[in-house]
Amino acid sequence: MSDFQVLASVERVVAQSRSVTFHPDRIGPAILKWGHTVNPSSSWEHPCHFFDGTAESVRWIFALDILNHCFWPDPGEPVWTVIYNGEPYSGYW
Repeated sequence: MSDFQVLASVERVVAQSRSVTFHPDRIGPAILKWGHTVNPSSSWEHPCHFFDGTAESVRWIFALDILNHCFWPDPGEPVWTVIYNGEPYSGYW
């Protein structure tokens, strides 16, 4: 089991996966290449986002990312829109 909670949480998925691979030795180079793109001032505060600062928030984001493909309309089809609290949202807002 890993000392890092994130790594520990994916170990079972990686161990049982046939189509997903995880290369721990590539974490450092990925951080060097992409780390500067992280915007610490970004906010998850949005009326449609759940956030309580706990593991539940991480679970929400994980589930949301799994479902993100549903925002892609078929070619030539309009993007869907929903109304939430009187505000229209389409795609990933």
